[in-house]
Amino acid sequence: MNQSTSLDIKDRLRPFGLSFEKSLSDLIKGIRSHREPEDQLQFLQRSIQECRQEVKSSDLQIKTMAVLKLSYLEMYGFDMTWSNFQVLEIMSSSKFQQKRIGYLSSLQSFRNDNDVLMLMTNLLKKDLNSAKVQEVSVALSGLANIVSTPLAQDITEDIVRLLKHSKPYVRKKAVLTMYKIFLKYPEALRAHLDQLVEKLEDEDEAVVTATITVFCELSKKTPTLLVPLAPRLYQLLQNTNNNWMLIRLLKLFSSLCLIEPRLKQKLLSPVLQLMSKTKASSLVFECVNCLVQGDMIGVEDYEIAKLCLEELCLFFNNNTDSNLKFVGLLAFHKIGSINCQFIQPYSDYIFQFLTDQDQTIREKAIDLIDGVITEDNLFQTVKTLMIQLIPEDEDDSGSTKTVLTDSYKLSVIQKIIHVSSMSNYANIPSFEWYLSVLVDLLDLTVLNQLPTKTIGQMIGSQFQNIAIRVPSIRKEIIKTCVTLVSDAKYLESIPEVLKDVVWILGEYCEFIANGDDLISSILSKSTRLYQLPRDVLMGYIPALVKVYCRFVNKEPVDVSQILTLTDKLISFLEPLTLNKDFEIQERSLEFHEFLKLIPDAIDQQSGLPVLLSEILPSFFTAWEITPLAAGSQQSISKPFDLDLDSVINADDWDQLRDTLRKEDEDLDEEGDEFEEQLFEDQDNFHHEGMYSDSDDEDLGYERENTEDNAEKKLRRLQRIKDDPYYISTDSSSKNKTKTNNSSNKSEDTIESKSTSASFNIEVEDPSPNVSTSKTKAKKKKTVILSDEIIGTPSSIHSGSSLATTGTTTTTTTTAKDNNNTQKKKKRLLNLDSSNLENFSMSSPVSEQSNHTSTSLKNSDEISQDELIKMQNQLNQTSITENIDQQNQQEEEEVVVIRKKKKSKKKTNEEGDTKEKKKKKKAKKVVDVSEE
Repeated sequence: MNQSTSLDIKDRLRPFGLSFEKSLSDLIKGIRSHREPEDQLQFLQRSIQECRQEVKSSDLQIKTMAVLKLSYLEMYGFDMTWSNFQVLEIMSSSKFQQKRIGYLSSLQSFRNDNDVLMLMTNLLKKDLNSAKVQEVSVALSGLANIVSTPLAQDITEDIVRLLKHSKPYVRKKAVLTMYKIFLKYPEALRAHLDQLVEKLEDEDEAVVTATITVFCELSKKTPTLLVPLAPRLYQLLQNTNNNWMLIRLLKLFSSLCLIEPRLKQKLLSPVLQLMSKTKASSLVFECVNCLVQGDMIGVEDYEIAKLCLEELCLFFNNNTDSNLKFVGLLAFHKIGSINCQFIQPYSDYIFQFLTDQDQTIREKAIDLIDGVITEDNLFQTVKTLMIQLIPEDEDDSGSTKTVLTDSYKLSVIQKIIHVSSMSNYANIPSFEWYLSVLVDLLDLTVLNQLPTKTIGQMIGSQFQNIAIRVPSIRKEIIKTCVTLVSDAKYLESIPEVLKDVVWILGEYCEFIANGDDLISSILSKSTRLYQLPRDVLMGYIPALVKVYCRFVNKEPVDVSQILTLTDKLISFLEPLTLNKDFEIQERSLEFHEFLKLIPDAIDQQSGLPVLLSEILPSFFTAWEITPLAAGSQQSISKPFDLDLDSVINADDWDQLRDTLRKEDEDLDEEGDEFEEQLFEDQDNFHHEGMYSDSDDEDLGYERENTEDNAEKKLRRLQRIKDDPYYISTDSSSKNKTKTNNSSNKSEDTIESKSTSASFNIEVEDPSPNVSTSKTKAKKKKTVILSDEIIGTPSSIHSGSSLATTGTTTTTTTTAKDNNNTQKKKKRLLNLDSSNLENFSMSSPVSEQSNHTSTSLKNSDEISQDELIKMQNQLNQTSITENIDQQNQQEEEEVVVIRKKKKSKKKTNEEGDTKEKKKKKKAKKVVDVSEE
């Protein structure tokens, strides 16, 4: 049987339902049968090749099935744009089933393919004007997803005619399609908005709902256009019983209230009545959302907020539906962002959800803690949150508890630090308790393997902030910091916290009785210290010197201990003087050179030298660090006599520069004379073959001149050796050799002197459950330093907001969270609506002639400020034109003058070059005048 005979048989049997090609169901079964990834990929590739052969068939049914299978395979990531013309052919089929498959495939394959869209314009017009409702409907559905700007221009009139179709189903789809037309072709909104407004009076409720949906989407970009429709929309709000329509109307009014403030008082009472009467949870939430988004609830509107929150509390009584809990918490957060006092009476609900089984509900409850935290419930709240950070194992019954993600645990730690430091630590019951909480958070961070860099920086800044603000707790902080520095666990796992810890040890080293033991213990881990991050290692250098300075100045003085400790510091700093990082190298080099002077100073003087007793302490004891308010630096005014442009010591610099220039000229002249004499001697030698006696005398004189020049150069180098204005370039190799030798020596010294020291400071070992073992923490009276304000504060933070922060150190992490909550949510459909932003109903011609009057379309006259602004623009334009004319005249004059002055002194080549420049300038003048 040949191939033609087999095709004839298949064609004859196909009308009876017998098909020999793979259908869509066969394809799906084949994919499921191949479970291995490699086998499945091979099967998919074979199926693609079969589809490529089938779409070439003359039988439209076979081609349709092939396109349907390609649409399914497109979901696996295979491209089907190569079959666009075959899809277009199926769309033109007279059979509705084939046409529907063609329109379905076009949504997946027509990706801004202008060639194909241009070919399907007539096809769309034919289907849109068809007498069959099914064909019109499928054309509208397909058009809404593939419409482009050129296609929208050609098809708009056909869509507008369908707004008056006899079938409500078609009218509804036409209204929704108009929104996609507006996105691609905004001019259609100017021409056909009235026809769309008429659909608000349609007899079919579905058409009215679709129209309101379109207006609701338009209000997000151009709410000004829809303000005149407020009376009609208000009547619909009062008369309709359709919950879906009411939800869309509330969303629409929440946008219009921001443009027209008079709507707030008009809508407040109807929205509250609707919220109290309805039993639909979705409508209750939308009423609350309308009141919040429409700015109808003020900071002092306690009664309105109470009505909303009472309705939302009904969401929490349903223990089976987690979605209602989440939506209720979401509305709670919106109301609490207006004034946190609104939600404080409902704090029990929020604390209850901190231990909910659903993690998303926990996260939303954590966001609400800021508004309900007080000094009475802070202890219990922190306890509840810290218990969640303890790793949970399986119970005896075999059931597992809720598994929390690392991101959630990180947010819990951030929230604990934030709520504890709010309002300048006003809610802290005891700072000893808070220090133990911070240490426990470090241990739990290591235990849960959380990101140590972020948490270490947060906790370290808390230690630093408390040490500065609370003087009475500094002794306890020093004990805690000594424990953290001496424990190798924190050095290995979370070194970021040590940056601020060692800073505290250096800044408040007066509380350390045995600084030599502390320094010896730290330097015993010097090998690990060299591997620390840059900013951490950079903090160790001045901190160690501060502790050293405090130790050597205490009574009684032990010279041998001072010398031993000095040698240890010198050995530690010596390798750092060659560090690649400039800051580390500079700091270590400064202190290294200073410490090298101490042994000589001790040998020359009995007792403690001045270098240690007066000079070294003056480096660190000039000022006391106090908390400074944010923005204080900007408040300091610039001194009136400050001049940053003038050269410092201009006279000395000019004198030095002249002296150096004169010496260089003298050396150059002497060198030229020596070279000339040497050339003459060489010529004489070549001519005569030997030197005469006079030549010997000349050579001796030249040798004396060379020695004199060398002495002058040596004296000059010695004079400018310490000159800050002169940079030497011939000592790099010596320094390099010297530093290499010193680094090798320092490594040997470190290995021989690295010993472990014991501490006499008694420090309690904080257990992970210190904060959770207490039932109640009594608050102690503690003096907390407030921020020092210099000048006028740039901004004042009120305490009514839900996300109030009281310290500058904790705002780093919480500000990001607050900004993220304020950002608009990304739309799921990713529709490009940029063309509708700031859209005006004025004609394009009027916009070009007078763009300042577009926003005043509904006004009777232009305000005085607008007239003054327009007049200033005209004056500025005339002034600019006059300045341009003057500049043109001056440029022409300059060209002529230069030509006359310089043409006599230049050579022929220079004259040609000058003429070219003159032509370029003249051409530039001509171009400006033409403009």
